[in-house]
Amino acid sequence: MSKRLGWWSGFLLACQLSGCGVSSQTNPVPPPASPPPGWNWLAQTRWAVPPQDLRAYLLRQGTSEPIPLTEQMVLQIERVEDGLLTGQARVQTSIPTPLSDGAVTSADLAGSMTPEGRLDLSLTNPDGRRTRISGALLQTSSGWKLQIQSVAGSTDRLVQNAGLVLLAADQTAAELTETSKESEPDPWSWLPGTSWYVPVDYLLAYVVGPPGRAPLPISDQTLYTLQGYDHGYFWGPTTTTMTPDSGVGKFGTRSSHLNLLGCVSPQGSILLSFSPSDPDNPAITGYGVMQRLDGEWTMENQMASESAVTVTHWAYMKQVFPGVVPSPPLPVNELPGQLAATQRWAFLKNSSWQNSSATQKGLLSNGFASHPATVLEEVTYAIRDFRSGYFSGTTRLRLQGQTEDFNLAGSVTPEGALYLFFIPTSAAGATSTVGLGSMRAIPNGYTMQTQTLSPGEVQLVHWSDMLRN
Repeated sequence: MSKRLGWWSGFLLACQLSGCGVSSQTNPVPPPASPPPGWNWLAQTRWAVPPQDLRAYLLRQGTSEPIPLTEQMVLQIERVEDGLLTGQARVQTSIPTPLSDGAVTSADLAGSMTPEGRLDLSLTNPDGRRTRISGALLQTSSGWKLQIQSVAGSTDRLVQNAGLVLLAADQTAAELTETSKESEPDPWSWLPGTSWYVPVDYLLAYVVGPPGRAPLPISDQTLYTLQGYDHGYFWGPTTTTMTPDSGVGKFGTRSSHLNLLGCVSPQGSILLSFSPSDPDNPAITGYGVMQRLDGEWTMENQMASESAVTVTHWAYMKQVFPGVVPSPPLPVNELPGQLAATQRWAFLKNSSWQNSSATQKGLLSNGFASHPATVLEEVTYAIRDFRSGYFSGTTRLRLQGQTEDFNLAGSVTPEGALYLFFIPTSAAGATSTVGLGSMRAIPNGYTMQTQTLSPGEVQLVHWSDMLRN
């Protein structure tokens, strides 16, 4: 899960030489009209962005107005086994971007899909850069669709929001028929011009890291105005104000100004990318969903800064209606103690978890043009603390006889969405692994269903159902 993966590299090379890596099937099998349980029918399928979804947006470092461009993405899923996917991708953009030089770029694809169809993919470019793609497999009246959202780049940020459609055996992306977006109702067309803030009950946030330090509670007010909007894409200025000083350098100063570029899918899934005006400050990525609360729409977001020391925050962000004056960040000791809405997850405190025997496989990849190796891994969580949806503890990963320990921190929304951080205890300054997931109800309780993609040259892809011990 960390950049300290040298021993994994040696294991991966041995796997590739001995033939334990992932191989490709050779005979494409068309998906059945009514697919059986599981997603194995996805093997040897191809997916492409239809003409009406080709638009993407690029926000350059230090600018506030994003640049519209077109981006075609074709995903070829070659193998599916136990919820793990491998394959190839081809991406073509209309102008140079962080993901492509304007020509066709090839990338390796690896990722996972849960039984419910939640998707978490990683595209690895020839130069080693990676793009995370989140989304879901949906069955619509016109057929199957991969509804995806992604953000690429560390300084210039490219955001894509598209519904990829299944290609027929001999069909090319250029042969797809365009459906006018104007003929489809846009449920979020009212977003332009709206402003959003964090209500007092959700001002609590945490500074996570460095290794060895317990998560530090802070108060964080985030305000943004959506000045622009285009069929699910939105952008505008953002201000974050924190108190007290978080002790993490410039991110701990009183206010930070950022530029937001985000998107919302037709189903309401949200992806947020905040680019700092000060290049010394970290970018922020957020995931969320449009949620009705007390009769009004909210943006229920989980966000975190992209740095070794992370500021993480979840909140129901509400609209600034006439007469509403957003509260400044309050002193931490004046914030609510335990939110009633998150008390359904209070059992997480002092709990331990282990991945089920059915979800102990992962994929280990050593960069572009390497064949991912299927590996067995055991993961345990020991959660000690819980407050208003935030939790922290430790994680232990056992992989092929080797063990690595991590500090664990994360948040869970009242509806059960999970955002987790795994911080290496033995590699100061290493970037955390981010996990996405949800609390999933089972007959005798819940599982913590998570999907992770580790950073670094050697990447571990994994999804698991974590069962309470």
